[in-house]
Amino acid sequence: MLNNVTSIATSLRQHLPFHTTTDQDIAPYYRNHVAAITGAGSGMGRELAIHLAKMGCHVALYDINAAQLAQTKELLVGYDIKAT
Repeated sequence: MLNNVTSIATSLRQHLPFHTTTDQDIAPYYRNHVAAITGAGSGMGRELAIHLAKMGCHVALYDINAAQLAQTKELLVGYDIKAT
């Protein structure tokens, strides 16, 4: 799953107005923004939530499985972000 998230991050970097090759370069642009993630209870949605949280992005999480969604939210405790 992490390889898919890395591919998404690489794709997003191509749309920035400057050249970058690492997440550390773009982390300031994600910090204090909010990403809405559907399917966040497992798989790629969960990995994306963790990846964005590491960069300081707040996340709004959605999933039809409330128990798995709660597990994802628990994984984000400790990052300096809001997860709802």
